Order: sequence, then C-alpha cells, then structure tokens
Amino acid sequence: EITQMFPKETVPIGDVVMSVKELGVDGVFSGVSFDLRAGEILGLAGLVGSGRSNVAEALFGVVPATTGSIAVEGIEVRVESPAAAMKEGVAVLTADREDTGCFLILDILSNMESAVLSQRYVKHGFVQQGALSRDCEAMSQKLRVKTPGLDEIIQNLSGGNQQKVLIGRWLLTQPRILILD
Repeated sequence: EITQMFPKETVPIGDVVMSVKELGVDGVFSGVSFDLRAGEILGLAGLVGSGRSNVAEALFGVVPATTGSIAVEGIEVRVESPAAAMKEGVAVLTADREDTGCFLILDILSNMESAVLSQRYVKHGFVQQGALSRDCEAMSQKLRVKTPGLDEIIQNLSGGNQQKVLIGRWLLTQPRILILD
C-alpha cells in the first residue's frame, strides 16, 4: 500500500528562521510576505514568468530587493549580494543549471567547492584541500553522483548528475535556509 511506501512522519516545526515582509523589486514583483519556520518546507508556485524565480533571486541578493524587509532568526538583514546571503546562511539552487549553476568547463570538485572556499575550509588564508576533497567525495557518494571521479569535467555528466553536484555544493555550506528554484 502507498501508506507503507510513504509512511507519515511528523517533523517538528520550530521557530521562524526567515521572515519576509512586503518584499519587492521595482517593475518585477511586489508585496511578497511569508514566515519560514525551522523544519518547514515552504513552496512558492507559479507559471514561467510569474516572478517566483525573481523572488528567489531577491532573497539571495542576485537582484537586491528595492522594497520590504528580510529578517533571519529575528534580525533584519540587508541581502545586497549572494555573499551577503551566504553569510546569513542562505543558499540557492538556481532553476537553470547550465547558465547560472554549473561551471561547465570545470571539474566536479571545483564545482562543489566553489561555495565553501571562504568558509570553514580556509584557515589563515590557506585552503584545507584534504578536508575539502574528503567532504566533496563523501557528498558525491551520499548523493550517488554517477562519475568516475571528482576530476571529471561536469559538462560530461548527465543533467541529473549535474544537479546532484549543485545540490552537494550548497549542502556543503551547511545552510540554515536552502532555496530550490
């Protein structure tokens, strides 16, 4: 029975981790408000061109919001760039893996490590390459990326495996909020 294949599990919903009030980008969208709680999956739906991708871009600072506010764990933040969003624990997986996700001419390791090179893998200005490579390999195995090795050019992978690499990239950042567009 389907109930055996997908048993109902309760996940505790915690405190508000992101609060968005009247967010907008001039000429693109306006009036977006929501509260996201720990453990919660929040969905924004719409047809192509409806603005849902623009909301994700504004939350990640690709195109900074011109109106409204964003608070992370109760503290209002200015998300004017992806670096600022990452500093607040926000990560985003873009809708277009080829144009805005993957670095197609680089290998899997370079694609995975690109989001964490300024975080816990850098000490005293030096990349802790051993730890980083081990964690990238472990993430690749955990997500079952079909590849001969992390030195494989990402362009040679199937679209689904490219997507797994991108998910791995953002999971390595240990985000508080993961936006999947």
